[in-house]
Amino acid sequence: MIRSWLFVPGDSDRKMEKARTNAADALILDLEDSVSDSRQDIAREMTCQFLRRETDRSKQQLWVRINPLDSPLSRPDLAAILKGAPDGIVLPKVYSAADVNKLADYLDILEVREGITPGST
Repeated sequence: MIRSWLFVPGDSDRKMEKARTNAADALILDLEDSVSDSRQDIAREMTCQFLRRETDRSKQQLWVRINPLDSPLSRPDLAAILKGAPDGIVLPKVYSAADVNKLADYLDILEVREGITPGST
């Protein structure tokens, strides 16, 4: 059960590493508000590498907050970070159930592409 969440900028290895020592039940590696547009590619790469390194999720889950689906940044976010098999995705600025369903469709495709058990993200 997740009781506490800690948001961490996805473009700072130092902050992500330090957050792993925090008692929060889950980290949300942020690609949205805490990352400037000029650092989006860097943040995606750092976040994916961090997810790939941090495979023990027994004490702390690793989620990723992507950019909103109506942003051109969201699909590249998903394509990059699903390679690291995050435990979940935080979707900001949801306007309707259609947004959630669209995200589910993207995840279905990307999980197959990455060899991740379908429905596990």
